Amino acid sequence: MLIRITENKNNLNLIFLILCFIKTGLSQYNPSNDEFSYSREFPPDPFYPDGVGKMLKTPIDFLPNNNAAPTVKCIDPLPVGAYPLPRCISNEFAYNLGPSINITRQSELRSKRRTNHMATWFGQYISFIITVSSTTTPSNPIYIPADDATFNPPGSIPGELPAEGITSLPFNLSDTLPGTPDPLNSVRNGVNLVNPFLDLETVYGTYFDSDGTLRTMRDGTSCKLSTSNNGKYPPKDANGNYIKSTSTESRSWSIFTQAINTIWIREHNRKCDELFNSHGNSWTNDQYFEEAKRWNIAFFQKTVSEEYLGTVIGRPLPAYTGYQSNIVPGIDTFFATVSFKYGHSELSDYYRIQDVYGDTMYDLSLDRIQDESLLETFSLERILTSMAMQRQEEVDVFFSDASRFVNSTYIYDLCALDVSRARDRGIALYNEVREAYGLPRKNAWNEITSDQYIINRLQYLYPNGTDTVEALVGAYSEDRLDSSNFGELLNASLVTQFNRLRASDKNWWESHEAFNDNERNTLRNTTFRDIIIRNLAIDGIDGSTFVKNIWAVQPFSDLEAANDEKNISPWSSYSITYRLDNLYIYFQIALQTAGGEGWFGMGFDPTDNGMTDAEFIIGIVKNKDIDLSNYNSDGGYHPPLRKSPEGLEIISKSVDDSSGMVKIQFRRLLAPPNRKPIRHGQMKYIMAYNPSTSGLSYHQNNRYMSLIDFYTREIGATDIKELQRATRLLHGIGMFITWCLLFPVSIFIVRFLKHTDNYLRIHRTLQLLGGISVSSLGAAAISTMSSNAKSPHAWTGLIIYVLIFFELGLGFVSLWGQTSVVSVNHGYPRLTKRVHKIFGITLLVASWINIYLGIDTFTLSFSYNPLFWKLTYGIWVFLLVVMFVAGEYWWNREGSFRRLYNAEEEVGLDRKKTMLYSNKEYDKLPEFTWEDINEHVQRGAFLVVCDGLVIDIRKWISVHPGGAKILEEVIGTDITNEFYDTHKKLDIVEDVETPETRLLLSAYTSTNNNTPEEHKFGALLKHQSVAKIIDKINTKYFTHSPLATHAHSAFATKKMMGMVIGKINEFPFTEPVSLPDSPIYVGVSPREDTKFDDMMSERIKFRRYKLTSRLTVNNNKKYPVIKFTFTKVFQDEKDYWGEIFLPGQYVEVKSRVKGQVVVRSYTPVQGRLAKSFSIYVKIYPNGLMSTHLNEQLKGFEIQVRGPFDVSDRINFMNNAPEMKSRISFQVPTSPTILAKSSLVNPNSLDGCWDELFMICGGTGITPMLQLIKYHLWRAKQSESVEENERKIHMYLLYGNRGVEDVIDINILREHENSSNGMLEISYIFAVPPPNESNEWPYLQGQITSDIIQKWFNDIKAKKSKLTVRQQHTLDFPPTFQPYPPRAGTPSGVTYTSQTSSFPGYGDNISTHDTHNTKIVVCGPADMMMSVRQTLVDMNYSDNDYTLLI
Repeated sequence: MLIRITENKNNLNLIFLILCFIKTGLSQYNPSNDEFSYSREFPPDPFYPDGVGKMLKTPIDFLPNNNAAPTVKCIDPLPVGAYPLPRCISNEFAYNLGPSINITRQSELRSKRRTNHMATWFGQYISFIITVSSTTTPSNPIYIPADDATFNPPGSIPGELPAEGITSLPFNLSDTLPGTPDPLNSVRNGVNLVNPFLDLETVYGTYFDSDGTLRTMRDGTSCKLSTSNNGKYPPKDANGNYIKSTSTESRSWSIFTQAINTIWIREHNRKCDELFNSHGNSWTNDQYFEEAKRWNIAFFQKTVSEEYLGTVIGRPLPAYTGYQSNIVPGIDTFFATVSFKYGHSELSDYYRIQDVYGDTMYDLSLDRIQDESLLETFSLERILTSMAMQRQEEVDVFFSDASRFVNSTYIYDLCALDVSRARDRGIALYNEVREAYGLPRKNAWNEITSDQYIINRLQYLYPNGTDTVEALVGAYSEDRLDSSNFGELLNASLVTQFNRLRASDKNWWESHEAFNDNERNTLRNTTFRDIIIRNLAIDGIDGSTFVKNIWAVQPFSDLEAANDEKNISPWSSYSITYRLDNLYIYFQIALQTAGGEGWFGMGFDPTDNGMTDAEFIIGIVKNKDIDLSNYNSDGGYHPPLRKSPEGLEIISKSVDDSSGMVKIQFRRLLAPPNRKPIRHGQMKYIMAYNPSTSGLSYHQNNRYMSLIDFYTREIGATDIKELQRATRLLHGIGMFITWCLLFPVSIFIVRFLKHTDNYLRIHRTLQLLGGISVSSLGAAAISTMSSNAKSPHAWTGLIIYVLIFFELGLGFVSLWGQTSVVSVNHGYPRLTKRVHKIFGITLLVASWINIYLGIDTFTLSFSYNPLFWKLTYGIWVFLLVVMFVAGEYWWNREGSFRRLYNAEEEVGLDRKKTMLYSNKEYDKLPEFTWEDINEHVQRGAFLVVCDGLVIDIRKWISVHPGGAKILEEVIGTDITNEFYDTHKKLDIVEDVETPETRLLLSAYTSTNNNTPEEHKFGALLKHQSVAKIIDKINTKYFTHSPLATHAHSAFATKKMMGMVIGKINEFPFTEPVSLPDSPIYVGVSPREDTKFDDMMSERIKFRRYKLTSRLTVNNNKKYPVIKFTFTKVFQDEKDYWGEIFLPGQYVEVKSRVKGQVVVRSYTPVQGRLAKSFSIYVKIYPNGLMSTHLNEQLKGFEIQVRGPFDVSDRINFMNNAPEMKSRISFQVPTSPTILAKSSLVNPNSLDGCWDELFMICGGTGITPMLQLIKYHLWRAKQSESVEENERKIHMYLLYGNRGVEDVIDINILREHENSSNGMLEISYIFAVPPPNESNEWPYLQGQITSDIIQKWFNDIKAKKSKLTVRQQHTLDFPPTFQPYPPRAGTPSGVTYTSQTSSFPGYGDNISTHDTHNTKIVVCGPADMMMSVRQTLVDMNYSDNDYTLLI
């Protein structure tokens, strides 16, 4: 609080007063800064066009001598840069009613919304509390124009009549801040003498006693305030005058503002008695005083923010958003100077004081109401009633005659003073201020107002257009907003300022820090009328007879209901009756309006004691009609939102224009579509009306709520405090159990006990129960809350309430991914799991904090001691934190030991037994061979091998923390390396084949048959399951492999030990093996135990390979052949065969297809790397394995074992002796000695045939590719060691239906070109490709005996000539250079000429020893039979050829 400096107080008292205020903390302001003054924000810059501090120029300023001021007239043209004299403006907007009776004019000047003088004087009372300023700086006076009708009527001598010598009105400039050197030439914002808070300074302020002592309004040390007349009226001084606080004593108090002040003094003292009845002597007087003060100020703030502002601006302030410490408390200069001066426009010439019968006891003139002694003369109840029963003047630019009063005692003009004060403080022009408030400029007069009379006056005063209009004049001239007393600019100013007042006040009544939910409900449901009534009891007044609407004048009517129906309305002027049938509820409404305009409404079933979630039926009475429709709450305490009238049917309606009586009958469906039903049992029912305006505005306390059962007609009270308490208590207990027990336990289990069988089921169940608890109990708590009274606990709870469903959704997605997605540890699934984890922890911590806030809110709301519950809760949360910290310590300490023994040390079998099992238990385990495991897996078993133990993972696979699919991919393999992650730091070198230079026969086809199988993103989404799409996206964009490995904890190791069902026998081969008599086995002992057994064991194990390349290698779109290249996953594993695959070897490929284990055999072709190989697969539409492989992208993993020799699985169509005595899986003893294979030459050290004839068709090319690559590799090796040139001749006859069926022709041409004549390829097509002569000059048809003999004879003829190889060029495109590939292949590929004559049958073509010649045949069965018969006919023996089926 600040002190007005006056001449009758000496400096000592002033210094003492300031020190006392600083000490007691009554002032928030520091005299050393600008917080004394009003703030200037709208707009931020003052308007002093003629110099800082200089008021706007008027015509007086343009006279050579100001002494001639009375000669200036209002009708004179304004000089350039001049503004009208303030008195001229006042004269244009004077009532000038005169002595004649003009009822129409008087009615036009009164409030069109029928707002009464309670609103007038309550607003004046507010101004005493928040805007008190002083004006002691002398200034030029307000000059009286020479043509002033009051001071200088026509024909009079200026300055003589009616007040001789009056040429001006007194006016002082606003005070400036202390220390301002030149007030006349400084910005004057105005100095505020009171705190900018609605703190009832008028009641709790201080004053100086007659002896100069500073005193408070408190009655000594008691709880109560000082009073007079037995506690009925404010305290008085020694002269019998009411005592006022120092800061407000200079204000223009009246009997009306003193009456309002008396009510608040009485309310404080009444609250003291109420508190004492509750607490007795347990509180001190200071406690009682402060608590009564707290409640009294809160009631006042509520009355201002909801009732007063709801009345004058048509609706309450926007929803309260809480205390904002960043907003500096203050009053804006425009608000204090212009906006909140609007009360001057509401003043009347006379005020009627009415008796209990409504008769006028006395008409008090404006100057007489300042006689405060009349308050007790007429009584408090009569003064309050008289204010409520008289319409105020309209808030406009017109001022009553009494406000421009002139007599021998008083000389003042409020309108001229207000205009001058705006100029004094540099208030910007009208359009500039509008822009500062975010409003558009007004560019035409009719945009400001539709009143032509006002437009004419404005044009007269401001001839230079709307941009020269002053803010005060323009703001008061604006058309009123619908349902408001103000136009746009004043409305925006009031809303902005009062929003600032409450946002900057930490003790605001809606603040959760100041009042709990229950207290706020009490405040909100207590009206100013309730406060008046209960404080009139001291006068013996029956409050039931007090005027119903204290904010607006409304007609009186006593409506009687029909005898068979019950009026459920509490008012006499608004009657509601109803009846029911099977489908409808029928309402009959009777409303007494004032002039045929108003509105009525009813609301059904709000979720609080306000309007939240209510559904309304509202009727608007206007233009002799009733508009009836459905409305919905906007979620707060503001006008509801209009909806369609669906479900409503008007039966009859009438509006009596003369009496203002409105009647309507309508019906509503008991259960309308999409609306709340009229249900059995009690439901909340809201009734409200406004008989004065058709705008859907504030009901001015004409509102009532009851609990009603429409079926039984039982009406009850709406006090549901006990139900709210029980609901919130249940909510709190449920939230504690959920967030402090269920969720922490489920998180603990999934974090630290995931090596148990049921961890995932328990986690999922607890999470589901918690979600149900949060959703149900959270919704129950929300239903008890008021939407504009949410505490931090409520807001945080609402956020958590929404986010918990998102978190549960993430959990279910993660669980689904665990069982359905292979790449669950990559890409999107991994991100989902991490977000689920982090988000869950965040929600848990936020919920712990919110439960603490909830304990605080609940205990304060229902008067419990919060300390015990907060302390107990804090201990519990601390224990939870300790539990998790201990769990992490235990997990990291006990789980860090991954393996039960050190794998890097040599561990003997006995020691290993002891570490894994006791010797006794280990010895009892059944033995499995790898063949046993493979057989069980193919029958559906879920077996893996780890550390030499056989483990059944069937029960564990569905709850495996790393996902189910990753275990499905390793079934049947040795997972020791994967489990212990021994390959974590190893990089996989992938064999990736690119399509560069791999082109098909361009002369015969336009399509490339060597294209990479790369799928575009859109193709990933076609005909795929969600899991498959995710896997493909992850594999394509995040990782080359859908599977991920990681090290496991000791807990996982122990868990695995619990699933052991046997032990693996790695060395099942114990019988001696005899070796065949062949040069390649010279020096090889019949048995090298360890190496041989290792080899035998390792080859029958399945190992992991990943798909690194896929190429389509033919051009048949119906049956494409794809070359799949696989690279070994763990490349550091020991291999037990040579660097390349040997001819005649095959591998077995295993994968899980559609829930079953499928094993297929394929002929591998050595890849570009030692750890890679390729297989050729023809894709059949119904092929189980082929279609499965075709669906995979790079990174897909399969299991492979082998290599095995083709003789181990294929029925031979010959009886070669060396084939019968074969030894399976023999390992070479040196790099030059090869493993046993049915297709290598057993009589040659390098295994090569001197002459090799290959006949194949279709996919039978794959073993031929093995042979070709092997022989070319051997030949190259012989060159590198400078051996004699190896004499190898290979001939290939390759048959296909058409050129589009040729498989990997580029590889074939590459081998042929790089062979240096060792390889010749002949193609035969059943349907030859067309050429220019439409004749195919080479072999065509099927591979028959004639074709074979012709092919043999051509070769024989060419050999017999011993000439250099003759060639001719086919129109083949460029191919790869000799192996390994090099750039720069010449265009054109050679093909051997076939010019020899056809020999007779039975001639053998070999010129060498038959032991070094071989014919290999592979293809379709009918071709094989034909070739075999041909070879027999040609006298070839069984040792000469090998047929592969």
